[in-house]
Amino acid sequence: MNKRRAAAELALADWRQVFATDLDAAFVLGQEFGTRMLQRGHGRQPGSRLRRRQERADRSHPGDGQRAGGPAVEVNAVCRGYIDTRSTGPLRDDPVREPRIRAGIPAGRWGTESDVAAAIVYLCSPAAAYVNGHVFVVDGGCLIQ
Repeated sequence: MNKRRAAAELALADWRQVFATDLDAAFVLGQEFGTRMLQRGHGRQPGSRLRRRQERADRSHPGDGQRAGGPAVEVNAVCRGYIDTRSTGPLRDDPVREPRIRAGIPAGRWGTESDVAAAIVYLCSPAAAYVNGHVFVVDGGCLIQ
């Protein structure tokens, strides 16, 4: 969720809507799925970079990944770059900003929802059974610049 306005023009209700969508929803879903994973005895939970830092600091979260033979939930983060979505439409339609953004992406294109989904599918698959605490960057190479 993104409200494209200057900070001085952004209403408090819009600010709260962004946080409710981006943070509260991630917390509620993580808590619900994490609890079920612990009940099952295993699971994988991709999250955002912010969630990864929170879980490192707050070990009461359902994604603790208990040790010594107890249930474990692997928690990894997917950090995405510029993705072609409805919410990035204004940036992609901007004749000045869009070429600058694309020029800064080594892959030479905006990412797709399928690019992000592929990373999540991998992290939730048996192939990633030994991957835990990883920040998986899907940004077309922006991070390496």
